[in-house]
Amino acid sequence: GRFKAAWIGWKTEDGAAVTSVAQHAAGPSPDLANVGWPGRCSIVREVLRTGRAYLCNDFETDPHTAGCRAKLVGFGVRSCAASPLHFRGEVCGTFGVCSTEPGFFTAAAFDPM
Repeated sequence: GRFKAAWIGWKTEDGAAVTSVAQHAAGPSPDLANVGWPGRCSIVREVLRTGRAYLCNDFETDPHTAGCRAKLVGFGVRSCAASPLHFRGEVCGTFGVCSTEPGFFTAAAFDPM
């Protein structure tokens, strides 16, 4: 398939950080799920800040990927999407997926998340 990885990140109790609570990487690169999501990538911070999904369809040029670009592009990631997870009316975490295909994610396809 076109998906390279998926993860779920959950805010720490103090809300200062996000911890990866579930992840999966496809193919021979299991480390892909542990390359710094969500710590070094601004996409997760943006989702937590705004409470809205974020679609990155050009991983090599999106300014939110600067902190994790080199590592993820090396794994073949070309686009990603992240969506907020809510609990009791609060944004408490993120769900994200990475794809090998640039331009893979559309707002219509990701909206239900």
